[in-house]
Amino acid sequence: MYKGILIFIILSYASFSRAGILSDTVNVFQADTVLFCHTDSVALDAGPGYVTYSWNTGSEAQVIFVKETGLYSVSVFDGTNTFSTDCYFINSKIIQEGEKLCYKDTVFLLASPNSDFLTYVWSTGDTSFFTQDIILDSTTYFLKAIHNNSFCFDSITFPIFPRMYLSFEQPNLICPGGDCKGQVKATASGGSEPYHYRWFSKIDPGDSSYAIGLCDDQYRIIAKDGYGCRFDTSYMVELFDMPEIEAEYTPDTVYITNPRAIFFFENKSADSIEVTDWSWSFGDNTKSDLASPVHYYQSTGNYDAFFKYTTIDGCQDSLLLIVPVKELELKVPNVFTPNGDGINDYFEIKKLENFVSNEMVIYNRWGKKVYEVVNYQNDWDGKGLEDGTYYFVIKLKGYFDDDEKYGSVMIIGREKNQ
Repeated sequence: MYKGILIFIILSYASFSRAGILSDTVNVFQADTVLFCHTDSVALDAGPGYVTYSWNTGSEAQVIFVKETGLYSVSVFDGTNTFSTDCYFINSKIIQEGEKLCYKDTVFLLASPNSDFLTYVWSTGDTSFFTQDIILDSTTYFLKAIHNNSFCFDSITFPIFPRMYLSFEQPNLICPGGDCKGQVKATASGGSEPYHYRWFSKIDPGDSSYAIGLCDDQYRIIAKDGYGCRFDTSYMVELFDMPEIEAEYTPDTVYITNPRAIFFFENKSADSIEVTDWSWSFGDNTKSDLASPVHYYQSTGNYDAFFKYTTIDGCQDSLLLIVPVKELELKVPNVFTPNGDGINDYFEIKKLENFVSNEMVIYNRWGKKVYEVVNYQNDWDGKGLEDGTYYFVIKLKGYFDDDEKYGSVMIIGREKNQ
């Protein structure tokens, strides 16, 4: 049960004599400022010895007792002359009684008057003329109102109904992102019977404490007890644990000259969550159920490859791998410097390994073969040859097409190390 409780704590003051003296009787003909604390009534005395008294309340007595805040005036006649005076009285009282509240109800406490000449200090720490708080236990709130060297205390107590609790039981776990077959039972305790439940989801028509058809989500519930108090919370559906899976492929970039990609995965949670089934979808309408399949792409492009798997609990998930398949432009250097400085010491042809195979022959300027190799490994340093220009022929075997590269390369710096 949520309530906004508006409490008026009224601090009295008046224009009377003896500033700072707290009194329940005021002589209205002696005007000064007095701070009044909580009182059931205050006696306003117009003084003795007058023939007639006429109060704005209608009373004709010398002394009247007032309870309500307001302006009070009196006219007196001494037999010859008539005298008039008035005063403004504000009674200090708590209008709202400390009624019983529910756990986590909010109370708003307001002091009156909201006056610049009064300083307020609440037990909550606030120093404004108002404060608010959330009730967590039976609580008494105090207010100290200060004017110059005088001050008043007032207080109000809020007891609370016995606190209500909610517990939950979920008989079946569900898969993350899976079908919506979760069931949860809420059970209230504490507070007072009977209990009423309101799930913000599908409810078992035979028992409102049951929520059914729950998905991988969080669901709100409000329970109310016999006191009218409520417990507003939410329940996160419990799920089966999922394994930590890494799916990868090699090489990082696939070239159409040798569009061979090797796919593989690792279950890093194999000791606790078994993967019982899996499949690969390569993004080109082909699939495989092997653990580490080898796939050849037929054209260039970016392919969305998916690894799908099923756990021992029957839960399924997938991982996306984007596989780029590109054209390859082979660049052959025209110079290298085998001088032993560790820089450009070899005839290095980058990305040559992205062909299915290759054959390379090197000739000198007279057409004599000086070097020949199958599947060159970028390890020729021109050993035994003089500086100069040499000519190469590279036969490239691709998965779909073959190619040949012709050109020349200069060896510089070899003579200095002979």
